[in-house]
Amino acid sequence: MGLGLGLGLLSLCFSCGGSKKSEAPKAQATCEAVGGCPLGCQAGIGCVQCRMDTDCPATKPHCVVGSCEVCATNADCSTGYGCFPGSHLCAIACTATSCGANEPFCDAASGRCLGCRSNADCSTATGHPVCDATRFACVTCGRNEDCPAPRHVCNLRNGECEQCLIDSDCSAGYICGSDHQCHPACHSNTDCLATPQKPICDVTGGHCGECATDMSCTVARPHCSPSFQCVQCLQDSQCASTAPVCLNQSDCVQCITDTQCASVLGLPHCYSNRCVECNDSTQCTDPLRRTCNNNRCL
Repeated sequence: MGLGLGLGLLSLCFSCGGSKKSEAPKAQATCEAVGGCPLGCQAGIGCVQCRMDTDCPATKPHCVVGSCEVCATNADCSTGYGCFPGSHLCAIACTATSCGANEPFCDAASGRCLGCRSNADCSTATGHPVCDATRFACVTCGRNEDCPAPRHVCNLRNGECEQCLIDSDCSAGYICGSDHQCHPACHSNTDCLATPQKPICDVTGGHCGECATDMSCTVARPHCSPSFQCVQCLQDSQCASTAPVCLNQSDCVQCITDTQCASVLGLPHCYSNRCVECNDSTQCTDPLRRTCNNNRCL
């Protein structure tokens, strides 16, 4: 795959999976994840952190291949910066000599350091012969056809072969566990005796879970979610005023976006789900305190 085709595929991926114009997939697969999977699962990814940009916090506002990232394209970065595909972080546009060993190729057109431009650049990367069209890194696989049995499914997040990512990757009567291995589906609570931390069988999905009702949950996480996990909240009204926002039907947090910090005096911006004074120095408008350090203007 040439660089031009690769960059085209990258743009295509962003436009259909992580840009501001993205839409949530209409059908949700089923899978299991540590702590539950409140936003569902997707083929080729498994449990997703996000399905579109609005699922992401202000500090990582862009949904890229099911994960929240700082940037998806160069348009998300300041002038003179590029969105480096290996990390999805904004960095100063590269020059012919500025890229490191892990991403040695500077693409002059986009100003980004790339780990590879085509499969030919991965010929000496043992066990990683494929140039990933999203992250431009040498990986094990870029599609399921690159993965031999029994690990026959390509994880598009990291380019590694897995036995399964969603339940339908497994044979009939088996479900995909959080370890990406196929396990026998449960039909009753008796089938969950081997996992005492998850003693309740979700007979519809075949997964063992923590709870069937709120009565099975603790004071700290008092609500039983639709995925049979004990969570702090299912909706905002179940959260205290100090952390009034229910994140992904799981945890009460102070904020997801800056708007939710508007009423917090002196802390108008959201960072890692808490209200802070600043995320970067451009938000420090006091001429005597122009530098943002640890989310404070100094």
